[in-house]
Amino acid sequence: MNYWEECLSIAAEECGLVLTDEQLSYLAEAVEGGRDNYSQAHGYDVIGSPVNTELTKLKQQVKQREDWENSTRPCPECSTTGWVIDSWGRDATCLNCDGKGRIKINW
Repeated sequence: MNYWEECLSIAAEECGLVLTDEQLSYLAEAVEGGRDNYSQAHGYDVIGSPVNTELTKLKQQVKQREDWENSTRPCPECSTTGWVIDSWGRDATCLNCDGKGRIKINW
């Protein structure tokens, strides 16, 4: 008995359905065919997994951000905002960190 026949036989027995060997074989072939064509029917055979692609990109961005934060320290001039008030009271890009909010660690 193949896998699909066994699965269907157990399911039929659990719900009180009586199948002949011929019916069981036919249903098992149909279910197996459906399973084999599932990815094609839903387009999974021609598209990548966008979830995995986006997750990978996000993980890379997080890693880059963490590496950058670990290799820099908060800018004391702008307190990590990247902005300061100029002598006329206007917002201006912090010249100490070039507006990045962090500066390189000097060892």
